[in-house]
Amino acid sequence: MLKKLFKKLKKNELDEIIKKASIENKKSFLLCWNRGLGDIATGLYTIVYKIKKVIKDAKITFIVREDLLDGVSLLEDIEVIKSPFWRRNVPFDAYHTLKELKLDPKSFDVIIPNLDPTKWNVLERGKVIPKLKWDNKNDVLSNNFNLPNDKIIIGVQPSCETKYGYWRNWPKDKWQNFFNILDKDIFVLLFGKEKKPFFKGNNIIDLRGKTTLYEMLSIIKNKCQYLIVPDSGILTFIYYLDIDFPLKVISLWGDSNHGILKQRVKSPNKKLVHIPKIYEGHKLHQLKTLDLLRYIYPQDLKHKLIKYNQTKLINSIGNLSISKKINLLKDTFSITYDFSIDEEEIKPTYEPLLDCEYPTIEDFKVGKEIIKKNEAACIVMSAGMGSRLNFHKSKGLFEINNKSLFEIFFDKVKKIQKKYNVKLYISIMTSFNNDREIKSFLKEKKYFDLSFDQIDFFMQDSAAFLDENFQWILVDDKIQLGPDGNGSIFKSFYNSSIYLKYKDKNIKYLNITPIDNPLANPFDENALGNIKRTFSDVLLRSILKENNNKKMGVLCEVDGKINICEYIYINNFLEYKFLNAGLYTVTFDFIKKAHDKKLKYHLAKKRVVNDAYGYKLEKFIFDNFKYANKVSALLGKREDIFAPLKDINSLKDIEKYLLLEKPTINC
Repeated sequence: MLKKLFKKLKKNELDEIIKKASIENKKSFLLCWNRGLGDIATGLYTIVYKIKKVIKDAKITFIVREDLLDGVSLLEDIEVIKSPFWRRNVPFDAYHTLKELKLDPKSFDVIIPNLDPTKWNVLERGKVIPKLKWDNKNDVLSNNFNLPNDKIIIGVQPSCETKYGYWRNWPKDKWQNFFNILDKDIFVLLFGKEKKPFFKGNNIIDLRGKTTLYEMLSIIKNKCQYLIVPDSGILTFIYYLDIDFPLKVISLWGDSNHGILKQRVKSPNKKLVHIPKIYEGHKLHQLKTLDLLRYIYPQDLKHKLIKYNQTKLINSIGNLSISKKINLLKDTFSITYDFSIDEEEIKPTYEPLLDCEYPTIEDFKVGKEIIKKNEAACIVMSAGMGSRLNFHKSKGLFEINNKSLFEIFFDKVKKIQKKYNVKLYISIMTSFNNDREIKSFLKEKKYFDLSFDQIDFFMQDSAAFLDENFQWILVDDKIQLGPDGNGSIFKSFYNSSIYLKYKDKNIKYLNITPIDNPLANPFDENALGNIKRTFSDVLLRSILKENNNKKMGVLCEVDGKINICEYIYINNFLEYKFLNAGLYTVTFDFIKKAHDKKLKYHLAKKRVVNDAYGYKLEKFIFDNFKYANKVSALLGKREDIFAPLKDINSLKDIEKYLLLEKPTINC
């Protein structure tokens, strides 16, 4: 206990170096690294992160030995110098190295010859998600090895290749037995540097010592459906690669206090499925071959089809070609929804909300101070496409008065920044349908003059479309997936690196707004002030119902607490006066509270492709609100806060409202 306390009280050497450099306005860093490959993601990334966090424009250069060059180059925004005469575990002198490389030590403000990420990054464990950059141009490297396209491929690293504990390795005889009993449709690729131990089998291709790091990563990304590895550099590189691609990773452990498990953060790859097999006490040898087989084809696919009652596929899977099986396999990796048609639900009793007041001057004043103190951020929900607008791109790219919805939104953020002289942060929720498109669009537009570090992205969850018999809908042999509604927003946000970033910045409140409501105020002073003044976890903005109003969600009371109910679930719609404006404010603490709560799915009939319709599984954001201690509501004028772009017919009204929009909203 005292030892742990002493460690916490002891000054962090790296923090002191960074602090001193910041005070002295030093920006150029030289870092020397001559140790392991696996520490690049789990250690060096965080060191770079810590330097950049304090000194935004720091220039960081690494000197590394030759076999580490590719690995370190996966770090973002750094330079790398190769030292051809360094050898692992052989001491070096940084200044002598610079002399040999004909580099002037004076060209660097700070030189750190001995990095110690294990000690220096203790407080960042569980808080920083390493992200290794990947250029899609490297994907072609996987074509250099003439690998089979008609087989399901498992990548395997049979040995961790370290002298620091052979207990990390699964015994050779168990590997051989595993290879011997694999399904006939499976091929194994062996990765690593050491060509021992030797394995027999016509289903094995030994690539050990034959690939560069980039080639190996390209092969795993583009050719493998599975990767089975011990705690190793290969595991850390794949786990922290910052790009989405389907892969099931089964990692083998004799001690969980190591590697990626010790970091306690999720992979940035949202399509990666990670299954750690842990045998504490250095007892990995106890892992049985049959236990490992459960997690790969064909057993894992059969189990998933049975779990989701996919009788149609269960009966036909034997007749599918191997390419169709591979497509199906990769698609099922992403399917994790929990839905049962037999599930009985006790329906709550909804009562109309009788009173909802407009904001006060005090609300505005308190909200203004929250923004000035930089305690607020914004989430913009932009997972949808512009289908109903006959616009086949992300809805946020749709233009009104020659400005995209994103530009309208960003302009509002810039005006608020200027007004309060602060740097504001926004998070954009995308879906698998438009994530890449939105990121490319905003990058091309240079984020409409906001800084890149102000903007973050996270992806909404997805679920399979179902037919009338609740079977997955397949088009061109691929399971059709769709965003699963905005109900998973808190789970997705919490599991991203943004949650930790905002926590570190002491963000206390989040405004949540849809991209298709151009009247929405991304930093609504009234909402921020009211949620603080009323000590609420959640605040809802509402508008008055009009006679000609289309049916919408209404504000109601459930068990004495304010919430929202979709009109389809109530019989007395006319008794409800207040409509849901789709604008929400929540406390930062509420996100942690709500992120792991199980929400029910709602079935909605939607067009899947062309004229084919199916059922989409959706979660609603307001189903989270029952977990709040207190929910408040705030009324607004329709012409000030509510003009959603749902279809082409609403466009004229929105254009009119935008022309009349007040420069400062106080409603």
